[in-house]
Amino acid sequence: MRKRISLLLAAVLAGTTFSLLGPASPASAAVTCGPAGTLRVTPGLLHPVLLGFFGAPAKDHDIDVLVGGPNVVRTFTLTFATCVHAKITPLVLPGTGNGVLKGYCGFATGTGTLKGQPFSFTIVGNTLTATGHVVGKVTVNPVPLTGSCLHVEGPQTVTGSNPFRLATGGATDFVVTGTLVGLNCANALGATETLNRPIPQFLVLLPPFGVHADLGVHTYTMGPCAPQLL
Repeated sequence: MRKRISLLLAAVLAGTTFSLLGPASPASAAVTCGPAGTLRVTPGLLHPVLLGFFGAPAKDHDIDVLVGGPNVVRTFTLTFATCVHAKITPLVLPGTGNGVLKGYCGFATGTGTLKGQPFSFTIVGNTLTATGHVVGKVTVNPVPLTGSCLHVEGPQTVTGSNPFRLATGGATDFVVTGTLVGLNCANALGATETLNRPIPQFLVLLPPFGVHADLGVHTYTMGPCAPQLL
C-alpha cells in the first residue's frame, strides 16, 4: 500500500514539475476582424501629381508633385462586418474604427482605433500595414464608379477669388480585403507623426510649363505592443 502511495505521489510531483517547466500559454488576440471590410475617407484621396493644363492660364506652373506637401487632414471610418472576439458573448460581432490620415492615392498614413484599440498605419500602393495595438496587412482598392484619384484643375465655372477648381472630389470609398488583429496589449501606445524631406521644395519654370515639387513624406508610427495573456 505504501509503495502504491509513493508511486502515486511521485507521478503527481512529476506532473506538477512538467507543468511548471513547460511553455507558457501563448498570448491571444483580443479580436480578429476580416476577411472583408470597407474604408471611407473624407475628403477623398487624389493622386499626388496635380495637372493644370486644362484652361488654367493664371497658374505659374502646370504640374505639381505634391507628396508631403500641405497635406489635408482627412478622417476615415473603417468597418468590418465580422470581428471574432476572444472573451465576448456573442463571439462574432461587427467592428468599426475611425481616425485621421494624410496623404494621397498610392501613399497615405494615419492613426486611429479599431474596436477601441489604437493603431497607426501606412498605405503604400494598395497595401495597408497596421502597427500598434492592431497589426496586420490588408489591401485597399477604390470602389469602382464611386470617385476617382484623378487630380486636375481647370477654370472655375462661377466667379470667385480662386480661379481654379478641382475636377474631381477624389476617391472616398475603398474595399478592404484581409484580416487585422487587435492584440491584448499591456502597454499604452501613442502615435508619432514625422515628416521626412530628403530635398527642399523647389519650383522649375520652363515656359509655358513648370514643375513645383515637395517631396516630403509624412508617416505616423506607433511602438510595438506587449501582449498579455487573456
